[in-house]
Amino acid sequence: MTAVSHVVVMCLLGLAFIFSCVGLAGAEGAVGWSVAEVGDCDVRYGNLRVKVSGCSAASSQRYTSCDDTSDVCDKCVESGEAALTFVAFAFLCLLGAMFLVFLQLIGKFDASSWIVVAVLALSTFCFVLAWASWFGCHNEAKDANDDVELGPAWILTFIASLLTATATVIEAAISVKGS
Repeated sequence: MTAVSHVVVMCLLGLAFIFSCVGLAGAEGAVGWSVAEVGDCDVRYGNLRVKVSGCSAASSQRYTSCDDTSDVCDKCVESGEAALTFVAFAFLCLLGAMFLVFLQLIGKFDASSWIVVAVLALSTFCFVLAWASWFGCHNEAKDANDDVELGPAWILTFIASLLTATATVIEAAISVKGS
């Protein structure tokens, strides 16, 4: 039963890994953490820049070099850097957890180890902080434009937090059973 549980945890972590890659791709606005349609333009708010595409006004601008002194740029610098930092740290914790679960699966690491639970809990916590910190930028952008919605990078980071939380609970159950 423990081997099956570890396989399930590896599958959950594999999905979280893929979803967190999308969250990291949102740094430069390749995938938006928040998105909007303004006229015929698609606007993607990334962690570090805003990208406008699909129209004659296509552009890409870092929040730190905004021409205006809008609150959107100021808030998005803070929120974007925080979200990116937390996603990156969660990603690294996720890689470590995947390695430890793999070692458990092949029998090279104690299957009832609380270390895996701690690493997974830290990863989950960082994912939650990442998507929560993005609301500063999102809300400021929504105040400026009512059409702003949460984008795919935010949504997949949120799902990654749910997946790692589920994996944490499964590993905790294995550790309790093994103690």
